[in-house]
Amino acid sequence: MKVIGFGEEGGINDVLRKRCVDEKVVVRKAALVLISKLTTFQGEGSAFDSMLLKIMGMACSDQLVSIRKAAISALFEVQFLFLLSFLYDLNKKSFLNSV
Repeated sequence: MKVIGFGEEGGINDVLRKRCVDEKVVVRKAALVLISKLTTFQGEGSAFDSMLLKIMGMACSDQLVSIRKAAISALFEVQFLFLLSFLYDLNKKSFLNSV
C-alpha cells in the first residue's frame, strides 16, 4: 500500500509505533484498533515490522482491560492474516503439484 506508506521510513508503521506507547489511554486504544483494521488491507507481503509486533505484545500486559482487549484483537488479526496467506500458498502449491 504505497499511499499510506506500509514498511517505509516515516510511514504508518512509525506513527503506529509511537501511538501504541503514548501516555494517553484513548490514543493507545485507537492505535491498536487501527492496527487490527489495517491488517485486512495488508494482503500478501504484509509489512508489519517486528518492533510493532513487540509493542502489541507488550500492550497485552497493560493495566487497563480495554487496552489489553484491543491488543489481543490486533494480534489475532495479524495472526489470522498470516494463517490465511500460509494456507493459500499451501493450497496453491498442492494444486499445482496435483496437475
